[in-house]
Formats: sequence, C-alpha cells, structure tokens
Amino acid sequence: MHLLYVDESGSATDASQRYLVLAGVSVFERTTHWIEKSLDEIVNKIDPVTPRDLELYGSPMRSGKGIWRKFDLATREALIIEALNSGVLRQVKGVRLFGCAVEKAALSGKDPVHVCFE
Repeated sequence: MHLLYVDESGSATDASQRYLVLAGVSVFERTTHWIEKSLDEIVNKIDPVTPRDLELYGSPMRSGKGIWRKFDLATREALIIEALNSGVLRQVKGVRLFGCAVEKAALSGKDPVHVCFE
C-alpha cells in the first residue's frame, strides 16, 4: 500500500494568481519509518528539548515565522534542502514525487484543480 500526500500552492479561485500548482508524494507504507527517522534527526538538531513541537513546514520555514524567526534565511533554506534530501530524495525505493502546474487563464473556464488531477 502507498500513502499519498498532495498540497497546493496558489488558489483555484483567486483571479489575481496566474498559476495553480498541485504537488505530492507517494510513499510505500514501510518506507515511512525511514523517512520519519531521517526527519527526526534533523528536528532533534534544531530543537533537542521539545522536538515533537517542531513542524518542518515549508512556508513558515521559508518566511521565518514562529520558531523559524531565530534562524537566518540561509540556515532556513539549508534546513529545507536537508529535509527534502533526507526525507524524500535519499529514499529511492518506495517514494515518488509528482506535480502539476496550470496557467488558469489557459483553461477556458475549467476547474484548475480538476485539470491538475486529470
């Protein structure tokens, strides 16, 4: 069995945003243990006292919100890259990345989310 995660960047209904991007990852169920182990090592380096309170979430990491405020941009970007490499890219077996970017104006009124899932 594979576990799937999909997330969007942009809004399907916001006319001021030109694109909608959907991206995700498919992970074979037994691979999740090794991904969690790799990501836990990163989190423990950042916050060894309360590592379970820390979320490796791209938007706050990139923008420096919350706990990420104490890290400069270069450090935050390096941690994002480390998390992606350790948690996904080095897990060659059982992990697949996928994505779709659509220019909403080119869809002739079609639902951009529906188009992405085609």
